[in-house]
Amino acid sequence: MITDFIHGLSLTGAGKLLIKQIWYNPIRVNKPVIITIDDDPQVLRAVERDLISKYAKDYSVLKAMSGMEALGILSKLQARNNTVALFLVDQRMPELTGTQFIAKAKEIFPEARSVLLTAYADTEAAITSINDLA
Repeated sequence: MITDFIHGLSLTGAGKLLIKQIWYNPIRVNKPVIITIDDDPQVLRAVERDLISKYAKDYSVLKAMSGMEALGILSKLQARNNTVALFLVDQRMPELTGTQFIAKAKEIFPEARSVLLTAYADTEAAITSINDLA
């Protein structure tokens, strides 16, 4: 059914993936949420896979490819009175950096824990960014 619907649309691969995610993974969760955000699709899939394999029993795992997309998800979760346990966020992303996202996300879910990921050796920038959140 969803396959027929998707094939009837003239969407790119990313558009088809987004429709599948929305169709198969509506934001209706009862368990606390772990949300991971990364603009690199391969990294995002790998992190999501690892989180699901370890924590799916106790947490719902959601993903977003940008801070802005994740903030939209958080708004929906808040409207449904869900809780977020963890933000697992890449630091270097377009639109919002990881620390900028965490600052905004903490306004919505102040009790959630945060983990900032970076593949870069710029430790001074990472330390400064983390200290700015405190």
